Amino acid sequence: LVPGTYNAWVRAKAANGTWGAWSPVRTFTITAKPIVITGGTAPSFDRTPTLTWQAGPVPMTYDVWISRRGQSAAVYQKTGLTDLTHTVTTALARGEYDVWVRGTTANGITSAWGTATRMTIGFGPVNSTLAAVGRKQLSWNPIANADSYELYMDYLGGASAAQQQIVRLSGVTDTSYLLGASLPAGRYRAWIRAVHVENGATFYTAWVATSAPFTIS
Repeated sequence: LVPGTYNAWVRAKAANGTWGAWSPVRTFTITAKPIVITGGTAPSFDRTPTLTWQAGPVPMTYDVWISRRGQSAAVYQKTGLTDLTHTVTTALARGEYDVWVRGTTANGITSAWGTATRMTIGFGPVNSTLAAVGRKQLSWNPIANADSYELYMDYLGGASAAQQQIVRLSGVTDTSYLLGASLPAGRYRAWIRAVHVENGATFYTAWVATSAPFTIS
């Protein structure tokens, strides 16, 4: 049965074929299963994410509810949506959120809210691969929506004593960095993170390190 409110009766039939009286009516309601969110909740810089979800079993309108992680009060709510996608219209602050979508049928039967889908705003997906290329260059994969990158390098020792953050750079707009000839020979490790600025707020990814120390000879 599709979601809705139903009336039911039961009556018995004797072995000789005689039917008994109908039972008193029983009214019951079938609700729809929770709506499944299919996209838009991956960690991202985007403060106005576009959410997508699966259609309900019958034509429905949809409600979106977003709250701070672990809290019940809505920081963003939209009702009566007819599409299977919605772009948040009020920029969300940096942080972690719970997201739900609920469907409502034409006769007012609603689906359950279900389990929240977690969403993180202000941190880009950590998909960089930072690699040392010879003596002269570090390179990394670009991160979507990054405006610039920050880079630092620790000198682990070799020709001279170890030194933390022997290189510290911000505002790097390329996806590579030429290593200075003045750097002492020895072993290094480098970290990078992406930076995004939106509506006056600055967002950062997590730091990503080289998979292993590298050597400058």
